[in-house]
Amino acid sequence: MYKRVKKKKIGVKATHRRALRRNMLTSLLESGKVETTTAKAKFLKSKADNFFSKVNEYEGLSLVRYLKRNLTTVKASKVAQLFSGSGNVSVRIVKSGFRKGDNAELSIVSIEGYDDVIKKSTKKKSTKKSEDKEKSKKDTK
Repeated sequence: MYKRVKKKKIGVKATHRRALRRNMLTSLLESGKVETTTAKAKFLKSKADNFFSKVNEYEGLSLVRYLKRNLTTVKASKVAQLFSGSGNVSVRIVKSGFRKGDNAELSIVSIEGYDDVIKKSTKKKSTKKSEDKEKSKKDTK
């Protein structure tokens, strides 16, 4: 029985919790949503809120170091940098039902506004590429 313990234990050791946090946070940033058990979803939501508030504080090299320490892939780091300037990022939990087999309660953790941020970044890239192609065509003529 855990008395007066403020962090969520999730029934695993500290190293497993750390790896679980990194992997789930990376998956959340790469896809925009993650389906998991409700206990892990609550754990992930608190860690994600803390992560986004820290990302807004850091700049430059310190931001890159913080992202390397807390994420596992480069793609997730790039997505996190897109959220760094957006200010208040909210993470929400929606209960989705029960898992077959052990009847564990499942929840979906999602980042609100994820699709909008990703679409804005792809539009910027596509416009830059089209402008470069037009310039190269004009130079060849």
